[in-house]
Amino acid sequence: TLASNELVLPVMPAQLQVAPSVVSVGKGGVKTFTVTLPYVAPAGGISLNLVSSVPTVATVPASLLIPEGQRSASFQLEAQDLGVSTLTISKLGFVSVQAQVTVTPPPTLTLAPSKMTLGVGRTADLTIQSSIPAGGTGLSVALGSSDPSIATLPASVVIPAGASAATVSLSTVATGTVTITAQAADFVN
Repeated sequence: TLASNELVLPVMPAQLQVAPSVVSVGKGGVKTFTVTLPYVAPAGGISLNLVSSVPTVATVPASLLIPEGQRSASFQLEAQDLGVSTLTISKLGFVSVQAQVTVTPPPTLTLAPSKMTLGVGRTADLTIQSSIPAGGTGLSVALGSSDPSIATLPASVVIPAGASAATVSLSTVATGTVTITAQAADFVN
C-alpha cells in the first residue's frame, strides 16, 4: 500500500457578519447596524458596499469603511416609509451578508384624559399610554407643562417593563389653560 501525505484544504471566502440581522424600526426612526470582518482590516482599511433593496422604505450610506486595524464599523439606517427592505453588505472576495428590515408605524404616546377642567389647588390623575409595551428597562417619558405657574406635574415617569401605561398626578396652581406634553425617544407624541 502507498501512503499519501496530501491534505485537501478547502479555501472559503471570508464571511462578513452584521448585527442585528433582523429588525423592526418605526417609520422616521434610525437604527444602527454593526458589520464585522473575520479579521482586522489591513492597511488602508476595507470599504464595503451597502445597498437597500427598497430605498423608499429604508436608506443606508452607499459604503462603509472599516478602518485599518479594526474588525468592525457601524452605519445608520433611516426608516423612510412602511414596508420591508433587505440590506446587502458586500465586497469582492467576501461572502456578502444581509439584514431584513421591517419599517412599522412609529409607536405613539397619548394622554388620558385628553382634556380636563380643574379648580385651583386641585389634583387629578393623568395616564400616559404607549401604543406598545415598554421594553426590558421600561420606557422613560419626559413630561412638560406649557405653563408651570398654572399646572405642574413630575418632569418624567417610567412606564414599567411589559406595561403600556403609567399614571402621574397633575396639580393646578392658578387659573388658566395649559398644554401637557409627553415625549419619549422614537415615539410620536
